[in-house]
Amino acid sequence: MARALVVLFTLLSILPAFAEPTIRPRLRKVTFPLTDRHELSALEASGGFEIVEVAGGRVVALQRTERPDETAWVPVPAGLAVLSEDVDQELAPFSAQGSEGAYHSVAENQSELADWAARFPDLCRVESIGRTFEGRDIWALRITGAADPKTVPRMLIFGLIHAREWASAELPHYIIKKLVNGYAADPAIKKIVDSRAIWVVPVTNPDGLAYSQGQYTMWRKNRSRRGSSVGVDINRNFEVGWGLGSSSSPGSDVYRGPSFASEEETRAVLALAQRERFHVTLSFHAYSELVLYPWGYSEDDPPGKAVLARHGKAMAQANGYTPGSVAQILYVAGGGTDDTLFLRHGCWPFTFELGTQFVPPENQIDPLCAKNWPAVLHLIDALPGLAQTPPPVGVAATASRRLAALEQAWVRSRTALFEDMQGAGGSTVDELLATLAGQVQTDPALAGEIERRARDPRLVGLYTPLVRAIRMR
Repeated sequence: MARALVVLFTLLSILPAFAEPTIRPRLRKVTFPLTDRHELSALEASGGFEIVEVAGGRVVALQRTERPDETAWVPVPAGLAVLSEDVDQELAPFSAQGSEGAYHSVAENQSELADWAARFPDLCRVESIGRTFEGRDIWALRITGAADPKTVPRMLIFGLIHAREWASAELPHYIIKKLVNGYAADPAIKKIVDSRAIWVVPVTNPDGLAYSQGQYTMWRKNRSRRGSSVGVDINRNFEVGWGLGSSSSPGSDVYRGPSFASEEETRAVLALAQRERFHVTLSFHAYSELVLYPWGYSEDDPPGKAVLARHGKAMAQANGYTPGSVAQILYVAGGGTDDTLFLRHGCWPFTFELGTQFVPPENQIDPLCAKNWPAVLHLIDALPGLAQTPPPVGVAATASRRLAALEQAWVRSRTALFEDMQGAGGSTVDELLATLAGQVQTDPALAGEIERRARDPRLVGLYTPLVRAIRMR
C-alpha cells in the first residue's frame, strides 16, 4: 500500500488546486491502526486527512466528510473507526457560554502584553512584529534585564500557530508571569532575566484565533484569501522542505500556500529571527505530549542530532512527554518552523505538543502550564551553553541544504502552482540539476548523499529519476 500511496501523492500533486467553499467542510475525528508510518504523509498530502496523533500503534486523524470530488482519491485506511462525527463539538461548552472563558482572546493577549510593558518598563518591551492579512498586529514581548540585549544569549518562545490550539497560547503567558513576577522574588529567576533576552509571541496567528473563538470552530489555518479559498497552514509555509508532507489544495487544513513564506505570519517570524539572531527557539502546539526537534521534512538525522536529542530527552523527563524528531516519530512534514529556523537561521529549535486535547477544559489550563514549566526552564537554563555551540549547519549540512532545495523544486514542478513559483524567483528543477551535476564531480559527499537517498526505499520514488537525470547530463 505504501507504493500505491506514493503514486497517489504524485497524482494529487499535479491536480489543479480546488478552491475552498464558503462554508468550511465538516471534520470528523477518526482512528485507525498504524501499519506504515510512511503512509501518513501521503494521507495528509491528499487533502482528505489531517494526522493529529500517532501513539500506541494507532493514528488519530481528522477526516473531511464533504468534497467527495477530492476525497474520492483517498483510500480509507483499514480498520478506520469514527471517534466523533464533528470535531467542532469539542468546543460546545464554550459555544454554550458564549465566550472563550479562561482562554486568552486576541484582544486580551494584546492588552496583557501592553500591561506588562507598562508596569515593568525596565524589564519588558512590547512591539508588533508584523500585521496579518486581516490587519491584526502580531504582538511580541521582550523580557530582559541586560543592559544591552544584543550581547546576551537570545531565545524566541512562540505559540498559537494553529488557530484551534488555544492551549498553545496559554503556556507563553504563563512563562511571562513566571519570569517577570519572579524577578524580584527569586534570585535564580533574576539571574536568568539579567543574563538573557527572551522574546515571547503568545499568538502567532491572531486572525485564525479570532475566527476559531468567534465561530467556535476547530479552524487550523490563518485567514488569508486567494480568490474563494481561505487560509494557509503556517506550519507548512516555511522554506525548508516546503511541499513535502503537505497539500497543494487550498481547501486542505495542511495547505502549504502558493509558495514558501507567502504568509504574513511566516514572514513576521522570519524577520524577527533575522533581526535578533536567536540562539534557541521553542514553539508550542497542541496536542500529543511530545518534545520535537528537526528534521520534519526528512527522516535523516540532522547535524547536531546529539545536542538536540540530549536536550529533548531532558525536557521530556521534566514534563513526562515523548522526545524525538518530527519525521522519525510522527511523519514527514516539510515547511515547518523548526527546520527553517535550524538550517537557515542557525537556531537550536524545539517544539512541545501540549497535552491531550486542542482545547482542554478551563480548569486544566494551569496544571498543563505548571507541568511544562520545568521543561521550559531547562531550555532557558541551557541557553548560554547552546549559544556558545551553534548548530553545525554551515558545513556538515551543506549537502542536505542543497538537496532540500532540490526536493522543494521537484515538488513544486509537479504542481499547477509552479509557474507562480518561477515568477517569484524560485529555481527550477533543471537549473538545480545542472548545478548539482557539476558539483557532484568535485564533491564526493554530495554525490554519496544523492546515491544513498536513491537507495533508501523511503525516498526512492523521489531520487531515482533525479539520479537518472544527473547521470544523463
